[in-house]
Parts: sequence; C-alpha cells; structure tokens
Amino acid sequence: MEELEAHFPETASALVQEAKANQIPGYALGIIDYRKSSYPMYAHVGGVRSLEEPELKVELETIFDLASLTKVLATVAMLSRLEERGWLSLDYTPSYFGLSGPASHIPLSDFLFHQSGIPAWKPYYEAILQRFSPEKLTDVSVEARSRALRKMVLQEPLVEGQRGQSVYSDLGFLVLGYCIEEIFQEPFDVAIQHEILTAMETGLHFRRVDRTPERLRDPRVAATEYSAWRGGLLQGAVHDDNAWAAGGYGGHAGVFGTVGDVLLWVASARDGFFSRKTWDQWFEVRAGRARGWDIASGAQSASGQRGHSLLIGHLGFTGTSIWIDDRRKCAVVLLSNRVHPSRENEGIKPFRYAVHQTFWKEWDQKIGRRYEV
Repeated sequence: MEELEAHFPETASALVQEAKANQIPGYALGIIDYRKSSYPMYAHVGGVRSLEEPELKVELETIFDLASLTKVLATVAMLSRLEERGWLSLDYTPSYFGLSGPASHIPLSDFLFHQSGIPAWKPYYEAILQRFSPEKLTDVSVEARSRALRKMVLQEPLVEGQRGQSVYSDLGFLVLGYCIEEIFQEPFDVAIQHEILTAMETGLHFRRVDRTPERLRDPRVAATEYSAWRGGLLQGAVHDDNAWAAGGYGGHAGVFGTVGDVLLWVASARDGFFSRKTWDQWFEVRAGRARGWDIASGAQSASGQRGHSLLIGHLGFTGTSIWIDDRRKCAVVLLSNRVHPSRENEGIKPFRYAVHQTFWKEWDQKIGRRYEV
C-alpha cells in the first residue's frame, strides 16, 4: 500500500480539510488502479478512532463498520457466485428455497434491484427488545434472535402500489440473505465468511453481538454511536439497529474491515474470482439502479461526478462508500465513523462529494485524459 499523498496530493489535502470542516472523527481513503496487472493501491488515513480516547489515531489497520456495503461485498457477491456455479437463477423466488410469506412469490432479481414492493425498513429491533428485554438480550442465543428477525421480515406485508418501483430496501436484502441461508443450511455470516470474504483473501469479517457493548469494545475498531438503549458506546459491535438486535449480521449489514480489505475485495473481484461476465453484469441498470449496486445521479451525487454507464457504487450509513469507475479503471473506497458519537452529523454529504470530486479531477490530470465531473 503506497501513501496517497505522494501520488494524489490534492486529494489527500482535501480529505484532511473536509474531514475537519465537516466534523468527521476518523477516516480512511483508498484507491486501487486496475489498469495495471499489479493493482497498485494508495491510501491516506487520519483522525481518531474514538473521541473518548483521542490518543487512538486511525491507522491503516483500523477496522470500520462497513454498514450497507455489506449488501454488495457480501450479498451481491454471493448471489453472483451462486449464479456462476449454476446453483440459482435470479428468476427463482424465495418459495423455491422453502420460504413463505407475502413476498415469497417475487423473483430474486426484484429484490436485487429494489423493486420487490417490500417496505424499505422497519424497526424490528423494538419488537425483539420487547420480547427479550434490553438487559437480557445478549443472554439469548444469536440463533434465537436471528430467527425472530427472520420470522418478522418474511411475514411483512408488501406496500400497496410499490411493486415494480425502485425503493431502496434493507428488508429486501434480508430476504436475499435468508435464501442464501437455505442454500447452505447455515447462518448467513458463516456462509459468507467461508465462500466469499475469506475465499477472496480479504480480512473482511462479521462480529457477532453475543455480549454487552462494553465487553465487545475493541480499540482496533473505529467507534460508531453512543447508544443508551444498547448500554454504551459501540466499538466493535454492529451499528445497524436490526442487525444488532438479531445477533450482528444480515443480508443488509454486518461486515467490518479496513480500507485495505475493501481494496483487496475489488482486486480479487477484478482479477478472476468472478467471471468477466459477472463483473459486466454488475453495471446493468434497471429502473435507476445497477444490479444490487447504486449508480450516481444528480449534480451533487455522493460519487462526486455525474453518473455514466460504467460507474457503480454503494453507501453505508456509518459513513462508508465504494465507487468503481470502469471507464477510468479505478475504484475509490472512503471509510469513516461519521455517526460517532451521534448519527445526527450530516457532514458526511459535503465530505463525500468534495473528496470524490477532487480525486476524479486529479486522476484525470494524472493520466492526461479529462472526463466530465
């Protein structure tokens, strides 16, 4: 891993300045250039892992809660792998795997493109807490909590009139995760770890919530939110409310890793772990979304550039993002703990935009070719 500042000094400078201006506690920016077979990588980190312990500076090995990047790094990756093996078709429905409920007749492709008609989100964690109580939740097995969430998601009614519309949904990716569990007959996190994250030779991983936040605290991890109902600062336990209540994982959230881990995922994906057909399919757009991925839209896209047919990415609520530009042949990974100590910090929006826009311009200057930004 090379120092970003030596190759992209304007980007490194913007990263530091924008983090300070937008009150981003800790951050890590990584770039991978896949024009070259050696896949050179560049990174720059800064800030602190925890405001409670400012001496804990962010390092290259600092682990971040990647939040919804789980959807692409884990769930989309697994579905693609299973398609390549001939184990499933996106025309299959959850009922094919023995799942029942209002959404069981809907093709997997509709969940992948967020067109299933299932609600975007529901506070299932509240029902789980009512059933088990916050004080004793971590005394209940992860398996029992995961089953409780699964039952509620699969019984969730569809939203009237929403079927076929593009509505981003955590619930849809939870359903995809349950289909994966049925195929492997093991928990989602176990299957993904073995078949995808470890197989791709990354350090990406899940962290089960089987103890209190205090006992789960890990100084290697960038802290996220202080959560009174969960009993303290989250630093090593998943931030997503539903994933936390269910034991730490789901098809929508739960993966942790360093900036280098995410760059290695891109390198592995590009270097043959998936077929070129699969890679190209990720860029297919339907109803304003790519195949499980986001696309850039609007003049102030989080990607920092106007959308084009060879640009896909994804955002994570904790302050993370990944953008793959197949026109420029590079990917940008921006990780932060912007929800620390509270999710009320909205500075992530101008932070992402400014850092990404600066990078694209500097990249174009470096390679001597200018694209619209």
